[in-house]
Amino acid sequence: MREGLRTTAASVLVFAAINMPFVLPDPVAWVAGVLTPQASPTFPSGRGPVGLFTSTRHVGVVVAVFTALMVLTVVSGWLLALRGRGG
Repeated sequence: MREGLRTTAASVLVFAAINMPFVLPDPVAWVAGVLTPQASPTFPSGRGPVGLFTSTRHVGVVVAVFTALMVLTVVSGWLLALRGRGG
C-alpha cells in the first residue's frame, strides 16, 4: 500500500510539473485542448491506419471497432497487472 501511494504521488508530481506551464496561463484552454480529441465529431481521425478506415461511409462501425479494441486493450492490461501482482 505504501509503495503504491509513493508511486502515485510521484506520478502526480511529474504530471503537474510537465503541465503547469500550460495550465497556469489559461486553464480553460488547457482543458479544451486535452478534451478536444475525445469531444470532436471527427474522432478518430489522423494519419496512418486510422485514416484508411475513417474515409469510408461506415464511420460509425469503424468507431465502434476502434472503441472495442481500446476497451480490450485496457482490460487486457488490467488483467495482466493483476496477474503480475499475484491477484
